[in-house]
Amino acid sequence: MSAATEDDARQRLREELIRRQNAGDVDFTFADAIQRTHLNEPVPGMYAMDNDLYLELRHSGASQQDFARAFKEAEEKRQSGEPYTFEDYVRGRDA
Repeated sequence: MSAATEDDARQRLREELIRRQNAGDVDFTFADAIQRTHLNEPVPGMYAMDNDLYLELRHSGASQQDFARAFKEAEEKRQSGEPYTFEDYVRGRDA
């Protein structure tokens, strides 16, 4: 995917994925297998986040930088067996 800016390319990629999902063209079997593997043994560059937290961040107007930090922190907590909530995100942002 290419575009004039990185943000434009990401937006075009999102739009294409949605188009393919709506058309029934996307097979997530491979992605599902990687995600299951990651939950047992971390895959470098992959982060897991609770869906409710993700939605709260979206509704709060979080920036891409905020999301990157939250994904990293959530993954670190997950690997330590600890929860990571929206309140944790806000507390860390205010620190």
